[in-house]
Amino acid sequence: MALAVVATGSALLAGSATGEPASAGPCAGGDYDFNGDGVRDTVIADPEATVNGQPGAGQVTVVYGDGQGVVQLHQDLTWVPGMAEAGDAFGFSLASYDRNQDGCADLVIGAPFEGIADADEAGSVWTVFGSHEGIGPDTGAESQNQSNADVPGAAEPGDLYGYALAAGETASHDPFLVVGVPGEDIGSVTDAGLIHYEGSGINANVHQDSAGVPGVAEPHDRLGASLSATAERLAVGSPGEAIGDKEFAGGVQIFDHAPTSGAPTPLGFLNQSAGPAAAEAGDRFGTAVALVPHPDGAGASYLAVGAPGEDVGSVGDENYISDGGSVAVFDVAADGTAVPMGPAVLQERSPGPDRSDAGDFLGQTVAATVHNGVLHLAIGVPGEEAVEDTTDHGGVLLATVTGTGVSGTRWFAPGHGLPSTAGDRMYTGTAVAAAPGHFLVGAAYESPGTAPGAVYTIPWDAPDGGAPSARFAPGEGGIPAGGTAFGSAVR
Repeated sequence: MALAVVATGSALLAGSATGEPASAGPCAGGDYDFNGDGVRDTVIADPEATVNGQPGAGQVTVVYGDGQGVVQLHQDLTWVPGMAEAGDAFGFSLASYDRNQDGCADLVIGAPFEGIADADEAGSVWTVFGSHEGIGPDTGAESQNQSNADVPGAAEPGDLYGYALAAGETASHDPFLVVGVPGEDIGSVTDAGLIHYEGSGINANVHQDSAGVPGVAEPHDRLGASLSATAERLAVGSPGEAIGDKEFAGGVQIFDHAPTSGAPTPLGFLNQSAGPAAAEAGDRFGTAVALVPHPDGAGASYLAVGAPGEDVGSVGDENYISDGGSVAVFDVAADGTAVPMGPAVLQERSPGPDRSDAGDFLGQTVAATVHNGVLHLAIGVPGEEAVEDTTDHGGVLLATVTGTGVSGTRWFAPGHGLPSTAGDRMYTGTAVAAAPGHFLVGAAYESPGTAPGAVYTIPWDAPDGGAPSARFAPGEGGIPAGGTAFGSAVR
């Protein structure tokens, strides 16, 4: 099958049969810059897309910056290993790093529901290489899963290898890739989960029965369900972690990239008993994690942790809200010691009339950045129903956080900044991502054109309900029409 290429402007996508390279010379070395032209590119996944009649096979769209074109990736391209199969969910997770250190970013794509031989939902991960000519057959792609000789473990049903991804470059300028495998059984312990870490001097699986890692592997911990990393640190969510008798209360492990005995060094473990709220059954603390470097440097970080199952108030109280959700923010020192930065983020539009409602699931997704020296969070609230007579239209809360807690919030939702009308089950905020100068919002079930889904970019300094600076949608701006849930994952 031919590579899907769309021209936008005077330049065609590099690597196509008809176009000239979009850029020449050495790669600029920028984050998410796959064609090396010095402009960040945008990656949008539709893991539910039908490919050649295979529902849910999944595809990924790369929109090159500065009008350089669009490319869609899936497993039925001749140069991408594997084949599109129903339910693979190619694009469920995304990351980027310069694996071959040529100065061009390489794209990492997870398909956690990929079957490996007779092992259903064992999962696979692809690295699609960039170059100064862009992503394409000339640079190619590689796949890996737990059936590969150089990947520890074995492909087993329900492992979900690639459910979450983190990648980048350490402070020592070594590339690293972390793969979440939350469905992995540890011995006879079902769904305890692990991470597969690849980096300088490390090719190892790490779980809660590994040496030095706090806790023990327990059923349904789901370690590796969420990941986030900086050049110094790695945060790993285990939203199914039991805290005492509180099942699915959740937790987060913190690691240093520097190896100890061939594995990343454990620094500590967080749960809500060490944060601004109590650990409770069903909180799912660690469903989302966002780790960013502290502006003061020296290895310190900010860490935001989503707990979308958090109940607001107590059962029986007049204002009790089930599954309103929360986000806890920590200042993490270089040694891994974490101190809460004020109370948890509990509500949308604060102050204001629209507080948390049952089933909002605030914190299902979280992205973070330090913009103009201040920590900003983009928090997905996919179950929000602020507009009367709609169900789960969703939205995104933008929170500014200081050392004493939240200093201001802004709200973005269909009909409030986003140029769409609120409707049922749009789940706006199903995906959020941080980029320089702006954040991205996935609205995977919005229907702006010929197929569901849209992605918006919003400046970090946008006012409450401010308009997005750009929109990406199937059938618009050179993006091919079609798909099912465009924007389920974004970067």
